[in-house]
Amino acid sequence: MTRTEPALSEAQVNPQCEEQTSVIPSHESERKLTSVGFTKEQAIGALKYTNGNEEEAVNLLLSSVKDYDMEQMKAAMTEVEEEIKDSDEERGHEFSASTTNFPSGSTDETIIDTESRGNIENDIINRLKNDGVIATAKFLMVEATKWKRARVKFAVAGQSSAGKSSFINAIRGVDYRDKGYAKEGFGDTTLEVKAYVHPTFKQIVYFDVPGYGTTTITRKKFLEKVKILEYDMFIIFFVSVPTPEDEWLVGQLQKAKIPFCFVRTKLDIDIENGKRMGKNEETVLKDIMDTITRATESMPVLNDEQVFIISNSKQSVGDMCKLIKFMQQKVTTVKFEAILFSIPAFTEEIIQKKYQDLIDRLPRVAFLHAMYFNYIHSSLWQDQYNEFNYDCNIRNEITMYFRVFELDSICSKDVPGLKHNFSDEHIIKLLKDFQEVMPGLGVQLVPIYSVIKKYRVCKKYLTSLLDELKMDSYTMYMYITKQL
Repeated sequence: MTRTEPALSEAQVNPQCEEQTSVIPSHESERKLTSVGFTKEQAIGALKYTNGNEEEAVNLLLSSVKDYDMEQMKAAMTEVEEEIKDSDEERGHEFSASTTNFPSGSTDETIIDTESRGNIENDIINRLKNDGVIATAKFLMVEATKWKRARVKFAVAGQSSAGKSSFINAIRGVDYRDKGYAKEGFGDTTLEVKAYVHPTFKQIVYFDVPGYGTTTITRKKFLEKVKILEYDMFIIFFVSVPTPEDEWLVGQLQKAKIPFCFVRTKLDIDIENGKRMGKNEETVLKDIMDTITRATESMPVLNDEQVFIISNSKQSVGDMCKLIKFMQQKVTTVKFEAILFSIPAFTEEIIQKKYQDLIDRLPRVAFLHAMYFNYIHSSLWQDQYNEFNYDCNIRNEITMYFRVFELDSICSKDVPGLKHNFSDEHIIKLLKDFQEVMPGLGVQLVPIYSVIKKYRVCKKYLTSLLDELKMDSYTMYMYITKQL
């Protein structure tokens, strides 16, 4: 894989190509070269120079591309992996050490999304040709994993007994048997900020903040305890209608330009009560909103603010999906990706959103695995395949898919009809299937040509797997819904 002759730059290739003009390349040959990332002009010029020989044309064009050394590739990937591991460990210590003292200005500017999704494939191919494989692999590793470092901090505020603890448990997929369970239903007034870390996605934290405007926690004392600038968003809960104290908090958040919304819970109870009075779900929702509107007429600051009516125990009813969409609008793309991956599959719509986001990130992920697969299966020290010789990153990626769709949960084991049942043995089987469909050493002609070939196979394999896991997630959702 290491070139022994000097590389030809594109500027050197084009003048040579101009010397041969008698051959008119076929459209099929031109298509083959452009399909692996070269421009139309490059393809035509190289084919003319090589008298239409496709293989020689590819080699000529790729002779200008920076090669990579396998040890350098290994070192580059290890470097990025260690950086990610260190940041995860640091964040874990930070959240476990203290629930109240967080440094201000903690937003990680490196994860703010400033790109358009655009034509990702062309962008990556251009990076390969201009920057080389190692630099591109490092870029893709950071891009594919930056959501893991996207710290998201939600402040859960509002009245006692409004369902804050139930929401914190539901949104994290935690019940009373799990570590980190937030005690529910006792009407206790929170006096200190309490942090509840997501059990799987540690960078997502929900903070139960103290009540405000009481004799115990005055407005001034609340602002001292709760540094509102440190949070990505406030979710304000109320029992029946917002109070003047909620109006005061909204004023503070508006001044600080912190996103917020109101949430009223226990919709399932309201619906059941409405049924006894002959009211359907739509009528119950309208009655609740009319009551809220009348109560806030004297609070101009609350006009046009978002109110979501949900059920913590039956998330399929009410505005849970609308609340998730609101989060998407108010945080950066990368932070929302972390949020979306972390929340349970409450509804079919959320399952579809999870699936679509995973599909959208596939081009970068597949290119990364194609490059790393090149490294693993071209290394001289690996003379045969065994179950430990696959890319550990592809294993992490596939395992993450199961977690995002909650197919690694205990309850999934009771669901009949699933195509994929999560276990170490099944993950290894999927990895072996992946290895078998990937092109072998016969395509290891030159780095980029081989990577592009492998990228296409990798993307197809992962897309097919995601299709099947999405259907499994639907199956589990329908099964659990019927049980409830």
